[in-house]
Amino acid sequence: IPVVINLWGSDILFFKLPVLDTLFCKIFNRADAIVCESEHFADQLVAKGVSQELIHICPNGIDLEKFKSLDKSSQCEELQLSEEYPLILAVGNLSERKGYKYLLMALPKTLETIGPARVVIVGEGDYRGYLEMMISKLNLEPYVSLVGFQKDEKIPSWLNAADIFVLPSLLEGTPNILLEAMACKLPVVTTDVGGIGNLIKDGINGVVISPGSESKLAKALISLLQDPALCERLAVNAQNTLLSQYGTWKKQASILKNLYFQIQELSSPSESKK
Repeated sequence: IPVVINLWGSDILFFKLPVLDTLFCKIFNRADAIVCESEHFADQLVAKGVSQELIHICPNGIDLEKFKSLDKSSQCEELQLSEEYPLILAVGNLSERKGYKYLLMALPKTLETIGPARVVIVGEGDYRGYLEMMISKLNLEPYVSLVGFQKDEKIPSWLNAADIFVLPSLLEGTPNILLEAMACKLPVVTTDVGGIGNLIKDGINGVVISPGSESKLAKALISLLQDPALCERLAVNAQNTLLSQYGTWKKQASILKNLYFQIQELSSPSESKK
């Protein structure tokens, strides 16, 4: 029976555990194909000893009917948000690796320079208590809202209500929320981790900074908030990148289906590795 191993997103974390490297490589190299979602992921596999010939890259799909540009005013009205101040949005699990601590640390300098702004972090997790403590310590209560878990159907509204999307992660694969923000034509500020560098090119379709630097994050936010033309250019380029490099889930499923058929045709009981 042909075996295909699919590896997505946080699966790459297994390769941060040296004890398991040898075991995983032996298992992976016995498969008929390995599917992963980015060039970065593929490079990590090869570096650990997985055969290049087995690896097939199939990026995540996007629901382009759901994630698209919508009228900002109507989305703010739906979410009961004021348009008086710019809105900086982050979406993801409240965990240390998402780097929200550095976003909060970047805000005093940002607010001092550009004036009042609103920061909304969508998501829930064990790190919430720590973030609430930081918000209080930095006197950010008037500016930062942790709105908790939001239903999937609400995420496009949050993205379209925002002015800037921030992903300050310390560790990532190629997060779908970044693709969704790009599909909604948002300027993005993100970190050079995981497969993000293959997707976002600094100054072309987003702003890319090194992880764990509140000073660089503040500088990036200030530059965008002070330059609407730059925001528009990066946002348009981000959306064009998304539309040209990523397909719908249906298209990506078709790619996988064709791969499965190819493997079935090449396999026979006498050739099976199992």
